[in-house]
Amino acid sequence: MQIDISKEVNFIWDIADRLRGAYKSDKYKDVIIPMVILRRFECALSDTKSKVIEIFSNILIIAIL
Repeated sequence: MQIDISKEVNFIWDIADRLRGAYKSDKYKDVIIPMVILRRFECALSDTKSKVIEIFSNILIIAIL
């Protein structure tokens, strides 16, 4: 089964337009692109998230002392 990319893109933009709310379409990219990038980082780094939080917590404890 071949995926129709333009159909998928239009579907995603339709949802984005509905979620955009008060944002003007030319400013929407300033909000959605950073959110997509952050989500991608979260997904890509999910395997190490707990270890990073643990190390960060230890650094904070040391900094407070």
